[in-house]
Amino acid sequence: MKLDIRSLFAVDRPALLTGVRITTSAMVPLIVGQLLGQSTFALMAAFGGLNVAASDTDGFFRIQILSLIATTVGIIVAAFLGTIVGNIPWGAILLTLAATLVVGLAGAFGNTVSRASFPVLIALLIMLGRPGNVSSALARCETMLIGAGFAIALSLLLALVHTRQPGKNAVVAYYRSIQAFLDKAREVALSWQDEPAGGEKAAQNEQTAALQAHLTAHTTLNTRLSPLLYISAQHRRLFSLTLAADRLFDAAVVLLEDLEKAGHITITHDEHIRTSVGQALHSLLLSLERCIPLIENHQASPQQQDLRQLQQAIGVLRQQVTAKQQETDQRQRVNHADPFQLQHVIQDFEQMQEILQDVLNIERLPTARSEDERSGELLRHFSQLSMGDIRQRVRDNLNPRSQIFRDAMRLSLTGTLAVALYELFHLPYGYWIPIIVVAVLRPQFGVTRQRAVRGIAATVVGGTIAALLIVSVHNMLFLYLLLIVSGVIAYSYFPNSFGRFYLFLTPFILLLIDMLDPGSWQTAFIRILNTLIGGVLAYLAYTLLWPKETRVYASDQLADLILANRDYLHYVVTDALEQHIDAHPPYQASGHVKSTYAACVDAYQQLQDEPERLRGNLAHIGKMMSCNQYFYDSVTSLASELSRLSDRSCITDFRQVTQEGEKLLTNVADAVRSEHRLLQPVQQCEGIQRLQAAIARLQTGQPAGDAKNQHETRPLEGKECQAAVYTYLKPLTDAVIGMYAEQVKL
Repeated sequence: MKLDIRSLFAVDRPALLTGVRITTSAMVPLIVGQLLGQSTFALMAAFGGLNVAASDTDGFFRIQILSLIATTVGIIVAAFLGTIVGNIPWGAILLTLAATLVVGLAGAFGNTVSRASFPVLIALLIMLGRPGNVSSALARCETMLIGAGFAIALSLLLALVHTRQPGKNAVVAYYRSIQAFLDKAREVALSWQDEPAGGEKAAQNEQTAALQAHLTAHTTLNTRLSPLLYISAQHRRLFSLTLAADRLFDAAVVLLEDLEKAGHITITHDEHIRTSVGQALHSLLLSLERCIPLIENHQASPQQQDLRQLQQAIGVLRQQVTAKQQETDQRQRVNHADPFQLQHVIQDFEQMQEILQDVLNIERLPTARSEDERSGELLRHFSQLSMGDIRQRVRDNLNPRSQIFRDAMRLSLTGTLAVALYELFHLPYGYWIPIIVVAVLRPQFGVTRQRAVRGIAATVVGGTIAALLIVSVHNMLFLYLLLIVSGVIAYSYFPNSFGRFYLFLTPFILLLIDMLDPGSWQTAFIRILNTLIGGVLAYLAYTLLWPKETRVYASDQLADLILANRDYLHYVVTDALEQHIDAHPPYQASGHVKSTYAACVDAYQQLQDEPERLRGNLAHIGKMMSCNQYFYDSVTSLASELSRLSDRSCITDFRQVTQEGEKLLTNVADAVRSEHRLLQPVQQCEGIQRLQAAIARLQTGQPAGDAKNQHETRPLEGKECQAAVYTYLKPLTDAVIGMYAEQVKL
């Protein structure tokens, strides 16, 4: 028990600095106002500073400035409207309805907008509960503006002194996740002698982590790529590094696929090749490991020497593969049974070596013209999409199927009911009820229930402690000390630990009120009662309004993932058939799959916190996600193989394969979204039969082409092309059939 109490005060240094910054933003205006004999205005100034400081996020400096200014303007407007409209009960109810709906929809635009809008809503709710006339509203706005101005100055000063680099941190985390994925791939590749299968499944967790890191990196950097803001050379460099990481991740996927295909054939039976593959993987990981500190803090290390060692390891592997190929080439040409060559593994290593060389070049020449030429088009493309993306997000979330819309409606209706409740019964400090509702209610039932229970428990404990302190402590200096300590610890846990945050926030708020109204210990129990009411309202809101929302959200995300994979396949095949020079569509489709998969993983994790009766079939969703990850890997490998083919005579033969696959994926996605099972069994599905017939025509030894050409035979190179394409298409079609079969069994 003693250890648990100590852990309440154990916070890391960055969190402690955040707590000090936020508490200082409130305490300095409060102390200055108290010294000037203006206690009421001091509280308003402290309130303004507190809310603006709490809205600050670890963003880019210009975005940080805009966010703080926007929050300040929002708080001032909310305070003015709340003070005036609070005198009219029906006006307060309608204003709460509109404001909570807008703040709920703000979640569609990311953490920065959400963090900025939350304090604005809190200011509105508090002022609705403390109405006044126009002169008092203007006076409140003036003093709150002073406190907010101080909070902005303090935040920006600390940002300049202690530079925060979320973009760089996200990119470094992305590279580290790829390193972990490659490291796991190395373990799998070198253990096939003992475990000849399951390579991809063994690295699934690391691959999922890399996909989530991909989403974080792109999300963080894309907030900077706006037509409203200047793009500095530093941010160009970070974006170029992110693009290189995307290429590196896809190359790692292809490498693992190729190693798995080669492992059962050659690697497990040839100790020399197996050793050389291990040495090449080791050199590759060492090169990547040395690149990461260079990205993170520009530490000098012999990266070029590491790349030369990698090149030497690839050279050794090439010599051994060439010798092995000469031994088996004649047999393969006769039987056409093994189209895969270890040359593909060598090409994978060489491609990754080139990517790492690009990373070094980006770091060494961050403002070089070559970099601008390489990434300028993509940067302009993302910049042009920014405003269109905003409009698209609004349209996407103004419909009942959007989780953000449903959550906003639930928040709006429950918050409005809370305001109507305290207006109707004239509850003292009634504005705490809607504040608790806003703080507790979340899109996930598990989080809402956890916050309700922890919020109530923390308020009871913190309120009781605060009441005892108010009754027993009368020394102002000691009260100030308690106020500062409770504030620092509370905001050190904000927003990551709701229970501990409220445990220390309750004494902080109650001691703050006691300084204006000494001896008001009864306020602590009023706060406990209001917290209980707010927590119960939030809990009931989730159970009565869209209780299956998280399951529906998970189904929507899974359907979106299936469609994203379908589009990725379409663009890869179209690019190969029409030999497009522009690689943007496949690249963008690949990025969309990665982002959608990360969102699907998040939805799956949310679903695990739901009550068992609301979860649905978790095992089904997990299997479908695995099929989709396998499908993505297969398409990525197919794209790599198509780029290697010198003879492209067989490419036209797999158009029907991909068309049938796309139709099946569309049907599966529709069934997933509607949560309906597919009625036709796999054996009776005409689409699957056509898909299997199309892929069978690509199998070695089968005639190819249209019906009129069924009796033609291909030249030797054409057969190798046909067999190579079949090798990469077969896993892809197996994944499609696997998804269909899972939806049949639902």
